[in-house]
Order: sequence, then C-alpha cells, then structure tokens
Amino acid sequence: MDLHRYTEQQILSLKDLFGGNIIPVYSENHPTKYYEALKYWKPKAIVDLCDTEIYPNGYGIHFEKRINFKIYKDPINQIFAEHMFLGTNREYYATAEK
Repeated sequence: MDLHRYTEQQILSLKDLFGGNIIPVYSENHPTKYYEALKYWKPKAIVDLCDTEIYPNGYGIHFEKRINFKIYKDPINQIFAEHMFLGTNREYYATAEK
C-alpha cells in the first residue's frame, strides 16, 4: 500500500522475506489486507497459526503463545545506569528516586 516510502533495496529485501516461506499468526485480524499482501508478495508456502481459544472461529493450526516467566528477573530498586532508555537522563532518575 505504501511501497513508495521504501528504497529499491528495501523493497527487494521485503520480496525476499515475504516471497519465501511465511508463518502468519492471527491473520484474521486483517481479513482484507492479509489477502491483498499474499496476492502481492506471492509467498512459496504459508503456515497459518491461530490461538483457537482466543479466536474460536479463526483459521490456522492451533497455536498458543506462552511466556516463560522463569527467564525474567525481579526488578532491582537500585539505579545503576545513567541512560537506560532513550529520553532518560539524570533529571529523570532524580524524579524517579523522589
């Protein structure tokens, strides 16, 4: 829909990415644009996945998104970095500590 915003190299990269084997998840969220994209990119193979507990009438092989909470660490209350994310600075941390 907006390929005019991309360079030729970016478009070629997208064709390589979407022209091969793809695994769409929740394709029913975009009932029109999804099929337009398939028609445009012409992927070699498609394996649709869907969480049928969330979308009981959804299309695709049953898929459940699971989060492994064991890999997460508890937050540390001590500030140890000057810039954790873009937009943060000493004033941000001083306000957070208050």
